[in-house]
Amino acid sequence: MIVFEKYLGVSGGHEHTQMNAIHSLTPEREKIYVTGTDFSPLASDQCRIANILSTRKDHKHRPEWSVKHDADAIRRLVSERYGDRWPPIVVPTVGAHDFLVFLNVVAQAPDHFKVSFRVLEERHILDLSNDERRQVSVLVENGKFVLVTETSNLSEHLSRCYGLKSDDCLMLPGIMSLDSDQESLEPGRSARHLRVGCLGGFRKEKGGFILPNIIHQLSNALNGHPLEKRVEFLMQQPPVKMRKRYIRYHSKFLRLRTTTFISGALSIRTLPLAMDAAAFRMAMAEVDVLLLPYDGLAYSNRGSGIVIDGVCARKPFVHTATMKMSDLLDHGNAEPCDGSITDYVGKTLKVLSHLDQYDDPTREAAKSLRHHFQRSRDFLLSL
Repeated sequence: MIVFEKYLGVSGGHEHTQMNAIHSLTPEREKIYVTGTDFSPLASDQCRIANILSTRKDHKHRPEWSVKHDADAIRRLVSERYGDRWPPIVVPTVGAHDFLVFLNVVAQAPDHFKVSFRVLEERHILDLSNDERRQVSVLVENGKFVLVTETSNLSEHLSRCYGLKSDDCLMLPGIMSLDSDQESLEPGRSARHLRVGCLGGFRKEKGGFILPNIIHQLSNALNGHPLEKRVEFLMQQPPVKMRKRYIRYHSKFLRLRTTTFISGALSIRTLPLAMDAAAFRMAMAEVDVLLLPYDGLAYSNRGSGIVIDGVCARKPFVHTATMKMSDLLDHGNAEPCDGSITDYVGKTLKVLSHLDQYDDPTREAAKSLRHHFQRSRDFLLSL
């Protein structure tokens, strides 16, 4: 099997977790991971890697060259390693570039050629021209292209809006493991503060710019609230950029830290913008509830890696109601919100006040996730 993951060399995002995720699901399957020339080897001795593809910089500045370069690189790799027999190819994080590469490849490929694309966002379909989408649709119909998603919501959306057939059968593990010792993830609620976590990186579509308003209102609400413990808010640092919006944000956040410290009901702990796997696991173990104030439109048909990791860790969620990851958020383990600051704060306090009531629902969500991982394994082994 060839796994085509062009951005393994990018530290942010989820791409760099895909090698271990796919290996953990199919350890018995021989795989070679194909990625960009900017990739530096990771501490992973079970993965064979060919860094032969173009880089993100190439895609930006010479896109047509990049498509041809990557198509030729794949043909050479297959010819050198497999001869005339093309192995199955999986693209776990597809973008428009990947579709174009394999539209180029398929023109000279044999009849048994097949590539599976995991579509994570609608925009990767929208980035194609009408003619390119038609070509993809024809290849899906004749079986040379296979489209898969991680959520049923996106699969239904692709069928309804674009007539593209897909199956929601490839949800991959993230950093957390379903089989982790849960005692290590719950280090004694009675012996510590209650902790709200907003993890997964700082982005506008993840509600980064409304966090100060949520924290401010949560601090006010905690004054006089019957919670017996102080609350600590964990969040990752926003990037430092010389743009007016970021400068105003950092100024506002600095004032907020001062006022919350004086009030005493809420403390704020900032985590590094980029965390390694060990630091992320530690942060996830500490939190009692995960807050996801995501843009409901941006996440209306896409999943989120933090949901997968949070379900693995048996954590309850407070999330925007229009986030469509119903496969994992509809087990009583999550509190949907209408998108207002007041509702985010109210639902967060509700969860913190009744944490024990979420133990069974979070276990049910973990069972559902295990089923998804089994489906993903079955799909990968079927190729």
